Amino acid sequence: MKTTRLLRLLSLMVLLLGGASYTLHAQQTHRLSDYIAQCPLIDVEARGQIVEAMRSLEAKGSSSEVFTLQANEVSNLSITLMPMPNGTPVICVIETLSRPRRDSYLRCFSPQWQELDARAFIHPEPRREELLAALSLAPESIRERLRQMLTPLYWGLEWGDGATLRFTPQPIPLPAGSTEDELNEWLSKLPILEYRWRGVRFERQ
Repeated sequence: MKTTRLLRLLSLMVLLLGGASYTLHAQQTHRLSDYIAQCPLIDVEARGQIVEAMRSLEAKGSSSEVFTLQANEVSNLSITLMPMPNGTPVICVIETLSRPRRDSYLRCFSPQWQELDARAFIHPEPRREELLAALSLAPESIRERLRQMLTPLYWGLEWGDGATLRFTPQPIPLPAGSTEDELNEWLSKLPILEYRWRGVRFERQ
């Protein structure tokens, strides 16, 4: 079982590292593999195999700035480095859970993998009310339904092009076959919030 899990992790890692990559900034000198080698979020046995494969790709000049891993049955990790003015990176991890509801959140770490307060790296924090404010023209009955569907508030997070981070709201899904066309129309208009790294934190675009 453990060997099967390790092979699954490595297969996914090779697939993702072999895909398209983007450059966070021209002066990026820190190797992501150096930090993955110490990552406490990844099984020790898998970590060694993963780092070996990453460094092989780095030696060929085909490495990616983002590493994504299926950590377990319900959790996915997407790891990248964000540069600070003092020359050291902040390790940023998007952790996504697939059950019981899809939900993502940002975790931030020092180069030694000491966890930091992620709220200090997002300005301003995304909130439900600003999503509803973007739909101010919706009828009040629709706005109330949307408020209920966004309580509690779940997010889908992903890295965008360059040093950007996207927050996509994940409302409670409507029942299969729902014919509430007007509500579906307004759901499709919920905004995606985009943040860009500005040297010390992610700031709203």
